Amino acid sequence: MAHYYSAEGLMYDTDLRQARKDKLFASVTTQQKIEASPGLEVWKQNELLKLTLSHPLLDGEDADNFIRRIKKTHWDLSKDTMELGTRIHDAIHTCLEKNVGVDCIDDDLVPYVSPAINYCREKEFIIKDLEKPLVNVDEAYAGMADCIAETPCGLKFILDWKSKKTKPGEKIKPYPDQMEQISAYAVAYWGLDAIQRGEVYGINAYISTTEIIDGFARFERCVYEPKDLLDSYEKFQAVCQLWRLRNKYDPR
Repeated sequence: MAHYYSAEGLMYDTDLRQARKDKLFASVTTQQKIEASPGLEVWKQNELLKLTLSHPLLDGEDADNFIRRIKKTHWDLSKDTMELGTRIHDAIHTCLEKNVGVDCIDDDLVPYVSPAINYCREKEFIIKDLEKPLVNVDEAYAGMADCIAETPCGLKFILDWKSKKTKPGEKIKPYPDQMEQISAYAVAYWGLDAIQRGEVYGINAYISTTEIIDGFARFERCVYEPKDLLDSYEKFQAVCQLWRLRNKYDPR
């Protein structure tokens, strides 16, 4: 199953066959899966190799069963990580939507959520939309923007939260698809002209799930200028076209 949207912005978890029938628009992340992701694949391989050290071959266990056990263990750990990321994301949304402090969320989430909320409030961001469904009918894609806001001086931007395992001293670098995702949302919300005029920026805010410093999760931002978004959007348009051609489906 994947995320698809109606022209009105309603999201459906369905497959391509049903999307064709209902003329739904594939999400940005669904279309991006058509791309190779070497960095992600290397990470997966490294994680699997690490697990073989902490979960060695059992007495009498053959290679096939060992591989299945390692893959299942990796999936279980990844699922736990994804669930934590979802809880962090939802808690940030709750605090911003209700304009409340972190005392209203689960205690175990406070170290992760506090840096994000503090960042938004220290910068005095003016929130325009949260969890906003976006559909670009002209380019045939859709998605859900985490946060659409402006600075006090009127700069527009899309902000996307990312939870991430990090290591001390490791430099956080965004993947190309993360900037493409933000550029696609920016065009869908404000239009390409606004970005070309230099009015729209993008931010990926990374929250570490493995580094807690003085009671707070490590928190870093990657800010994208309008020219960065224009470059990324051009690449994303190529992704859209490839996805439509490979799947022989164009809802326009």
